This record gives sequence, C-alpha cells and structure tokens, in this order.
Amino acid sequence: ARRRQKEKPPPGGWPKPPAHWPPGVRVHVGRPIYWLPKGWGHGIKTTCVARLAAYVSPEGKMYYHRHTVEEVIGRKLGPDDNLDSATRWAQEQIQAGKNWRGQLVKFSPDSKLFSCLNKRERENLVGVDEFHVAVISARRAADIAGIRGIVGVQSQLAASGIEPTWYVDAASVKAYKNLGLKA
Repeated sequence: ARRRQKEKPPPGGWPKPPAHWPPGVRVHVGRPIYWLPKGWGHGIKTTCVARLAAYVSPEGKMYYHRHTVEEVIGRKLGPDDNLDSATRWAQEQIQAGKNWRGQLVKFSPDSKLFSCLNKRERENLVGVDEFHVAVISARRAADIAGIRGIVGVQSQLAASGIEPTWYVDAASVKAYKNLGLKA
C-alpha cells in the first residue's frame, strides 16, 4: 500500500500530546468530536498507512471506533449524553442551519401562501430584511432540553431566511452566544 502524504503541521507545530497518551498518536487539531466523553482525547494515529482517528481514554488506552468507546464506558454516546456534548452538537447544527436531528428544515414555498393574497395585499408585502425578529428566552442554554428547543427554534427561523436576535437574561448571554446565536 502507498503511504499517505505527510500532513503539514499547523502554525507553531503539532500540540504535544498529554503524558498519558500512547506513543504514535498526535493530537487532532480539527473540530472537536461532540460525542467524546469529558476527559477523553481525540488523536490521529501517526504510524498507520491511512489517516486513522484514535480516541484516548483518561487512562491512556486507545480505541478507534465510537461503538468501542461506548462499550468501554458502558453507555451510548451522543448529543444528549452531557451538556458539553449537547453544546458542541448544537453549535454544529446551528452553523449548518439544521435541526437537532441534523436535518435541514424545509417549508412549503412562499408562493403557496402568496397565491392566497389579492393584488393589493401582495403590493403591501415587505421583504424579510424589513423585519426585526426577536426570540425572548432565558436560562435555556444551561440544560440539554433547553438547548434542543433553542436549536429547533433557530433552525426553523433560519430556514425562513430570518436571523433572529435572542433576548436573554444577563447571566445567559455568554451561553447563548457560545451556541453561535446573535444574543
């Protein structure tokens, strides 16, 4: 087999792996894996012909597949696993304009609604950019059920071409902005 091309290190070089990591694994510098449990590391095997992802446990044991990590910790992993996983999953979905299930939200074309309007009514329509849409919310970005709801509302508004402003309590502003929302 032909060996893969050597990867170009990021500016400043590859980060040094934690001391408990096995040799032959470098730190993955891309987007974090949302489902990986707290304390686990995401690396890339450097001694493999292919680019192989490796997941390193807090004890320094290395695994290559999500299902194996789930077996080791004894539960299914996903966005509902913990608040960090939910937050990372929500960030990805909001950025992609998707709902909590990772699906693009689709609505019937506006033409279906507009066909019900008469000429005078259609002449009075304004564009989406003429509206200021506000979502009033508070303390929902601190729990998984709340984050699911936020992603649902945001994805539906985004599918309508709307970028809402989220009005939240002062203590929650940072958490809402961390999700990628305009708060």
